[in-house]
Amino acid sequence: MRKVIKSKSLMPSRHVPTLRYRTSDKNIATVSKSGKITAKGAGTCIIYVFAHNGVSKNIEVTVK
Repeated sequence: MRKVIKSKSLMPSRHVPTLRYRTSDKNIATVSKSGKITAKGAGTCIIYVFAHNGVSKNIEVTVK
């Protein structure tokens, strides 16, 4: 019989990027893999930043 071990540990940082970025609306602003924000159109969106250790932050971006 096989024993399955369930672990909630995080993946080692060598397997995932240190920081990941996402935008709530690509029509307003995009964000590159390095975190550079580029305006695309007028409006407000949220940029999310996720660290590999589970910590996350977000910022509100307004493009005029």
